[in-house]
Amino acid sequence: MHYRPHPQWGDTDLRSRYPSFCAQKVNTSPSRRRFTALLEQISVLEKKAQSLQGAQRDTVIEKIVYQMDEYGITLEDLERAVSPQGQWRTKPPPVVRARKAASIKYRDPETGLTWTGQGRAPNWITAAEAAGQKRDDFLLPVTQLFGIEVKAAPPRKESLDMSALSRALQEIDSKS
Repeated sequence: MHYRPHPQWGDTDLRSRYPSFCAQKVNTSPSRRRFTALLEQISVLEKKAQSLQGAQRDTVIEKIVYQMDEYGITLEDLERAVSPQGQWRTKPPPVVRARKAASIKYRDPETGLTWTGQGRAPNWITAAEAAGQKRDDFLLPVTQLFGIEVKAAPPRKESLDMSALSRALQEIDSKS
């Protein structure tokens, strides 16, 4: 058996799309016939989709030109929006930042060993907890956690005597 075009759709160009398949003798089993019919339908639907897309293309171009005029977009703006590879630049490339090392949260006052509080607890803290100490006993104060330097508050200034201020203002007014 040889390739026969479908009477309703005509030659659907299956021979060029599937040359190895069309060169073989056609199996006449019902499933094979359904398969070839489906391939033909796919080809016809693809052609219809292309023709519809072509018909809609003009209206889409008109809408784009109208919106470009409305928003003041030039061809140079479009060229800048497209990367050299022809892909649209919708977002800037992601910035890869190095992870910051975790800060120390626990310190053993006897040995000076430290722990960030992440991951498995070290042996020195598990041994201390087994001995009855609390984990919070090893917690660093907030000032050390964030590297904050605590300064003494500046000395308070004496409050202004309002009566002396009002007298000084009256003297200035009387002189002028």
